[in-house]
This record gives sequence, C-alpha cells and structure tokens, in this order.
Amino acid sequence: MSRKILITGATGLVGGYFLARMLNNTDTHIVVIARPKSKDTVQERINNILNYFGINSNPSQLKVFAGDITE
Repeated sequence: MSRKILITGATGLVGGYFLARMLNNTDTHIVVIARPKSKDTVQERINNILNYFGINSNPSQLKVFAGDITE
C-alpha cells in the first residue's frame, strides 16, 4: 500500500524543499494545498518552487489543489 501525505506551505522555501525531497526520494503520493495568487495559478507556483530545487517535470505522484486552510 502506498503512503499518502498532505502538505501545506509547499510554495515557501522550507515547504518547497521538503516537497522536492519527498518527490525525489520516495514513492509517496503527495497532495498539496496552496493559496492562489493574483498572477500565478497554484500549479505555476508549485512548478516554480520545484524548478528552483531542480525538478523540471510534474511528477505523477503529486496532486495540487487551490485552497486556504485559514478560511
């Protein structure tokens, strides 16, 4: 059975680093919830942080959703 985790804060430096490490070193399925910004979609924001850490593709084990857990 594959593991699944939920990550918030993945568009920041620490969260992005954690996400990149998880994608590179595990087969865990990861769900990310991120707040949308006015100019970038959530997927673009996640792609930007992954590119920063050297991941240039959209891994199949990653699902990204727009949301705000404070509301």
